[in-house]
Amino acid sequence: MNKITALVFFSCLTALSLRADVLFQDSTNYPYTNGCIEGQGQWYCYSPRIPVLDALVTNNILILNSTNTDSVGTPTNGWVNPGEFNYASFTINVSQLPATANGGYFCEFMDNSNNNVCHIFIDTIGTVVPGTYRLGIANFAGTFNSTQPPINYPLDLATGVTYNVVFLYDTNQDNPTFVGGTLWINPSEQDYDNVVDENGVGYVYGNDITALQNLLNINISQIGFSPYISAGISNVIVGTSFDNVNSTNLPVMGIQPQSGTNYSGNNTTLYSAASGVDLTYQWYSSVGGMLSDDGVNIIGSTSNVLVLNNLSGSANYYVVATDAYGKTATSATATNTVITTPTTPFFTFTRVNLTNNLFASTGFTNVAEGTGPLFYQWFFAPTNTPTTFTQLVGQTSSSLVIPQLAYAQGGSYFVSASNAVFGGSITAGPTNSISVIAPVVATLPQLHTLMAAITNQIIPGYNKTIYVNSNNVTVSGYVSSFGATTATTTKYSEFYIQNGASGIEVFYSGAGITNTAVPPPGSYVTVSGPCEVFDCELEITPTTNILNAIVTNTAVPVGIPAPQLGNFNQLVTNPFGQSGITADCSLVTFTNMYIYAESNTAPYGIENITNYNGGIWKSNNYSQIYMTQGLYDPIANTNIMELYVPAYLGSALTNLWNQSIPTYCYQLTGIWENYKGTAELEVTRYQDFVTNAPPSFAASVTKTSGGAATIGWSAQPGSTYSVYSATNLLGPWIQTFGLAYYPSTGAYTDTNSSQVKFYRVSTP
Repeated sequence: MNKITALVFFSCLTALSLRADVLFQDSTNYPYTNGCIEGQGQWYCYSPRIPVLDALVTNNILILNSTNTDSVGTPTNGWVNPGEFNYASFTINVSQLPATANGGYFCEFMDNSNNNVCHIFIDTIGTVVPGTYRLGIANFAGTFNSTQPPINYPLDLATGVTYNVVFLYDTNQDNPTFVGGTLWINPSEQDYDNVVDENGVGYVYGNDITALQNLLNINISQIGFSPYISAGISNVIVGTSFDNVNSTNLPVMGIQPQSGTNYSGNNTTLYSAASGVDLTYQWYSSVGGMLSDDGVNIIGSTSNVLVLNNLSGSANYYVVATDAYGKTATSATATNTVITTPTTPFFTFTRVNLTNNLFASTGFTNVAEGTGPLFYQWFFAPTNTPTTFTQLVGQTSSSLVIPQLAYAQGGSYFVSASNAVFGGSITAGPTNSISVIAPVVATLPQLHTLMAAITNQIIPGYNKTIYVNSNNVTVSGYVSSFGATTATTTKYSEFYIQNGASGIEVFYSGAGITNTAVPPPGSYVTVSGPCEVFDCELEITPTTNILNAIVTNTAVPVGIPAPQLGNFNQLVTNPFGQSGITADCSLVTFTNMYIYAESNTAPYGIENITNYNGGIWKSNNYSQIYMTQGLYDPIANTNIMELYVPAYLGSALTNLWNQSIPTYCYQLTGIWENYKGTAELEVTRYQDFVTNAPPSFAASVTKTSGGAATIGWSAQPGSTYSVYSATNLLGPWIQTFGLAYYPSTGAYTDTNSSQVKFYRVSTP
């Protein structure tokens, strides 16, 4: 069903009447004006901060389209829920499958301060019927890398068909298993009772429950929809009970069984997918009428997928779907034509030549025709010996999957098909090929230049992934963060590397991955993977489980990058200006810093602070507070920036646990980030909060026979130093090195010699 047809179907839905315990209802009878929905009723744009006004409504249907930008929510004033339960529902009609198997979230439930408590995802992971999608739920999570999150509802959904999605958010369940979100699709009253009875039928619940009390204890007061999906949304309802928000529709057949031609002795599969409440299926054929219970030759006679094994003759098939109320939908009739003439195997596919990046997933599918049963065997010849084919042990299906392509797997592939016709027949399929591309080698400044070129996409696109280069990129740099920034119990690691003034975040995940895989600070590493901007932050994401994509180059001298001296006001007032992009993900040192609990409070230690455990860093969590350069001006409010400090159990950051939050820092060094378009400094060790001026120190100068001069001094942990030079004692003085950073040895070699030269070492 195309998008226009879907809209007409939506406009025919009947709105529920408003009840006393319905907290919010965006009825399809609401008199919207076709066009931009923002500002109509209580709809508003919550992302980006400056709306593009491209969230559209047509015939009272909110149109989501991945080519648009604005994420919209309603209501703006929230609602007051008298109980502990938050129920919500909406109807959805998807017009196009997600571009990738992982898809993404399109709906989020929030409190009145835009704190996300749950996301609803769309993806194609786990689908059985071709051309369908699934919806899933994930508490407090907005992205996923493999199959978790979301927790998918086990029902294949068809495009062009309307489904009723019902959601429960409960922060105080008697059974802690169900604390958080629960999701139903086209539910019955019995499905709701199953949650109470805990027998697990007719619902799914998110199991990545947060430990943050401020999230567990909030009530949903807003629902937001993001344009990461092509679909129509309607009939948004919020209430205090399941019955307030649940509605039912007559069953509709969304995927029809397809006719086809096969050869005797082979297998075939017929698919169907209907919408409806607690559907049951029954298949019928023109030969045997209602198909009997599953046996050797017929599997799935009472499900939406029918498998016919060892075909012997032609027949017509159709399926009837019945909902919980006895209403039915009957599919079209599919004709399965079976050719009984003995036929040797043959292929109708032509040669396929693939070009793939290293570490990518790839493969071929070559299905043969002919009298069955058919048997397959794949063969391979590497590029350097293209005519010497060997048998690939265990590859005996019509499909060959190579999950993580290596250089040695480049070459030629073919599959043979055989059967027992005429005493045994065998045929070779077309010879396919795979060419393996070496990852693109780039410098960090080049990646930042590419990032600057797509600034117009980044500014309105936080919470989106924007690829700077979707092919694998190989880049090298010094590890510039100290220890892990995540808990060891998570399945991902992140750290930062830097070359010169440019940095990048390295993020990788997968089963068995923890933050213990983070290289030590100062080590020089080479990383391969796609380069992207996520939440406005430049990052490189090695393929899951490809740990050899991160190589430590021990031959290169170890050294911590020199931080940049931060121009605080410029970075905050223009976070996506050229200076902000240049400094993204790199070390920056600020001076004369005050730290605050909130943007409108006095510094820590000046008043009685109750937030963040009374002025100490949180244990086993992160602290996200504020800082300013110079004295705080509550009226101008132009120089406030977020300060993010992680301190997780089992990580290398335990020296931050329960440490006092300083009121004032003479110097503060950390990773500068454009996190969601907001200026943020991430500090990963306690030594970088330098609260006093470094003590006096002595500097020395030694000169080599070649004319180079080495300047040395005693460095204090966490402090930064600059080296200035001049050919005249009165100046002008030029900064030739900055900033030396502990654990640097406090040494700088100047190869730009002159007959007379003076040096000065100072803190910023």
